[in-house]
Amino acid sequence: MIENPYAKEAEALWANQYRASVKRFGLLTDSQQADAANQGEVIRDEVAPLFLAGLPADADGVQALIKKHYEWVCLFWTPNREQYVALGEMYTADPRFTEFYDKKAKGLAEFIGEAIRVWSESNL
Repeated sequence: MIENPYAKEAEALWANQYRASVKRFGLLTDSQQADAANQGEVIRDEVAPLFLAGLPADADGVQALIKKHYEWVCLFWTPNREQYVALGEMYTADPRFTEFYDKKAKGLAEFIGEAIRVWSESNL
């Protein structure tokens, strides 16, 4: 299984959800786990050029990537609308997540959070 640097924190904050996520992720093959671990970075790298090109958060291409992001998140946990929007908000509230997104493009974390909100309103 892939090492999760946030495992202890997640388990302390959301014990039941964390254990369910570990169980769900454990059902994936090693190859699927490796692909899943990299998918967040891939999606970030696909959204960044759209953001840098000035597309709005509700643009079709951006929203298609947010759908892909939601499907990726669902490999670990299936959030409802409020939870998924809160995850997007956490991308700017928690400096660790902001750093992950903004290292590709300054302001990307906030943009993805807004795109998640837009997608959630229409799809969850």
